[in-house]
Amino acid sequence: MFRRFESLVDPYADYPQTDRPPRRLWPFMLDYARPFKRVFIVAGILSVTVAAVELGLIWAMGWVVDILSGDPAQVWADHGTALIALGVFVLLIRPAFQALDVLVLNNAIMPNFGTLIRWRAHRHVLRQSVGWFENDFAGRIANRIIRRPPPPERRCSRSSTRSPIRWPTCWAR
Repeated sequence: MFRRFESLVDPYADYPQTDRPPRRLWPFMLDYARPFKRVFIVAGILSVTVAAVELGLIWAMGWVVDILSGDPAQVWADHGTALIALGVFVLLIRPAFQALDVLVLNNAIMPNFGTLIRWRAHRHVLRQSVGWFENDFAGRIANRIIRRPPPPERRCSRSSTRSPIRWPTCWAR
């Protein structure tokens, strides 16, 4: 059911291999995020759409409150079709946009991005000489590949649910 979203980006796809990845942060991130360009654009469009729908829903609830001040029979006669359309939108279309947004984020981006980073790091380590391994402590290289830090959005969501005092500092780590 979710395979279509999970296979939008292949983390094991061929890529131009260099002797070392970019040393600066932004070129490194752009190089590794290149296969996700279209998925990031789709995720951005979906996020903006979901936010616009939520803002429109606030306006719609104000409109419903305003029209409900009249006689119920007259309200239904004047605005019945619009109220039914609003109900269909709230019950069917809005959840579909939200589900699509969550599917793209949680099934296309989150698992594949981490896998892509680990795979490329693993391939980089495979190209090293034996002397490179002899000059390092046992297990430290594998530990660096497998144990990456949690992404900032996960760290911030965890900290924001624990303590409002930590909200301003969640991105400062």
